[in-house]
Amino acid sequence: MTENFIIYSNLEPTQISISSKYIPDNITTTTETYSNSIRSIFNMIDEKEALEILKTYIDKDCVNRISNFIDLRSLASIVLWLINTFPINISSISITEDVESSQPLFIEIRINNCDWEEWKYLAKYTKDTLNREGLGDIAGKVVLVCNQAMQIS
Repeated sequence: MTENFIIYSNLEPTQISISSKYIPDNITTTTETYSNSIRSIFNMIDEKEALEILKTYIDKDCVNRISNFIDLRSLASIVLWLINTFPINISSISITEDVESSQPLFIEIRINNCDWEEWKYLAKYTKDTLNREGLGDIAGKVVLVCNQAMQIS
């Protein structure tokens, strides 16, 4: 099943379709829900729903390390916003830690099938959106990585 939403980008409405496989069954969606707001997605999901969303992308052993570094609802909100705002394929999510201290440095959201220009746009637009919505603390903890641009398989 596919649902239609209107996304407002640069104040111009754009109609998009979202496959229902990306939206958990127990989440009620409205046009306003995905109006380019990570915060609105954050407000509508709980911890259990966030975990369900993220377990598609995160290794089970990694969930605890990630949850000690960043709120899972915040991360799930970013993931839902990304896949519903852009035509991207997230391959995985992982945490990068300092080799010497084992302290977390950042969360990597790995994306397939994008080039340098797309990656540059995605990264900048995502950081700008997080900062604009008052989520700057999260913006410093999440990094988008385009596998093809980095020649990572």
